[in-house]
Amino acid sequence: MASEPQEFDDRVRLSVYRHFVRRGLAPEVHDLGDELGASPAVIAASLERLAAAHVLVLDPASRRLWMAMPFSAVPTAFRVRTSGGEWWANCAWDALGISAMGALISLATAWALAQAWYSDRLESAWRRRTAAEAQAVFTELGLTDPFWRLAAPDSPLNRPTP
Repeated sequence: MASEPQEFDDRVRLSVYRHFVRRGLAPEVHDLGDELGASPAVIAASLERLAAAHVLVLDPASRRLWMAMPFSAVPTAFRVRTSGGEWWANCAWDALGISAMGALISLATAWALAQAWYSDRLESAWRRRTAAEAQAVFTELGLTDPFWRLAAPDSPLNRPTP
């Protein structure tokens, strides 16, 4: 049987992830305390145990939540945007992880998209796709969720680039 601290830490971990999903940002100690009915000291101790177990990462200086993989509490180059929200990821792999949490795109589909999108970049005849051409790539791969919908057909985005 799990110990009381372990059971509480599991509740804190789940609360951290749910907060990230709902709000798109990391919870503060007081957010977790309010949700779980615990004091800031009890929450901080739990976060330290979770960090020691490599479940999440705390900022070395402030001890505030920094990462709960795949989520990042600070802006990065990897932003995931869906119809359900926006989140920062720690790396490209974590961005796929956030997408997988919402069953948005499989790794196989992401790979097929990367191949379709970048395979011709080294060709001398390469040119930027119009929005209509990009939309056709998305549709061919089954990416039809509203997130993947581009500009209307009469949009300036659909004009070829010189």
